[in-house]
Amino acid sequence: MALTASGVDDDTPEIVSQALLVRAAAALSEAVGDRLGLKTDREIVALTQQVEALGRQVDALRVELAGEVDHRARNDFGSGSLAFRHGCHNATELLRRLALVSAGTAAKRFALARVTRAQLGFSGSVVPPKFPAVAAALASHAICIESAEIITRGLGTLPGHVNAEDVSHAEQCLVAAACGTTPPGGQAAVSAAHADDIRTMCRPWVAVLDQDGPEPRFDQQQMHRFISFGHEKNGLVPIRGAVAPEVAALVGRMFDAINSPRTREAGGPTATDSGVTATATAIATAESALTTPPSIAGMPALAGGSSVRFVPVDPSDDSGGDADDFAPADRRTPGQRRHDAFAAIAQAASQ
Repeated sequence: MALTASGVDDDTPEIVSQALLVRAAAALSEAVGDRLGLKTDREIVALTQQVEALGRQVDALRVELAGEVDHRARNDFGSGSLAFRHGCHNATELLRRLALVSAGTAAKRFALARVTRAQLGFSGSVVPPKFPAVAAALASHAICIESAEIITRGLGTLPGHVNAEDVSHAEQCLVAAACGTTPPGGQAAVSAAHADDIRTMCRPWVAVLDQDGPEPRFDQQQMHRFISFGHEKNGLVPIRGAVAPEVAALVGRMFDAINSPRTREAGGPTATDSGVTATATAIATAESALTTPPSIAGMPALAGGSSVRFVPVDPSDDSGGDADDFAPADRRTPGQRRHDAFAAIAQAASQ
């Protein structure tokens, strides 16, 4: 039975779910509109968050459907395989034709589905998913697919001798950071961490949990940490160094907090006494966004927040973020902003 151009069989009747999806797509297009350039800053921020929330729901369904395709298109089904009946060699080729995606994308969806779907055991009993916390977060549309892939891929590399309870605890902590919820035995994160933060947080978990493997390499990496100041040249002193990922995440988050336009309005890093106060506040805000999971076999402190810069908005304020409401444009380069943030941190810490 061959696929048609629309991706469904010629003799497949239209079902209610297809009609609902068509209407949902039309409603989304109407809600978003085609004149984004005329929307206010607040509307763009809200719309971005809402569309991303919808995207997480669609991505979760994509993974679930990929898992079902993967199961039904198994080669050991012979002529009963879904892939065979649609003229495809395997599940990957079938999903590529159905979803019009690359083989790499199909492989990622299959891999995530295999560790987040319940399976039937040889005895007919239901085997829970390998990563139940990630599976629950996907089902509730609270985690983005990229963070889910990072967690499952990272923890999935651990050898079988690693304590299963420790792996489960690490999974729950990472999922909590990705969703902005309360980790086991910890405090809720101020905001959900983005995928880059999850990748940074996952590495030390994997390094510490595998006591017989990455642990020695982790110690060796720590031996190479350093910061050095060179000799003054042309009125400036060069800095070199290599820092641990969690330190880089903490400092980067402080830089983001200090260089936020909202912080600069309160007194930027180049200001005088009021600037020091504002910088200290920004540092405290950045530190409060960090969640440190409980120690497991010498687990190092991990950064669990994110560098989100959103601030509460007064509902009664309908200015829409006019340009006059913001400070003059910051003409410093990114490197200059990081330098000034570093100077503000040092000045605030010395008070």
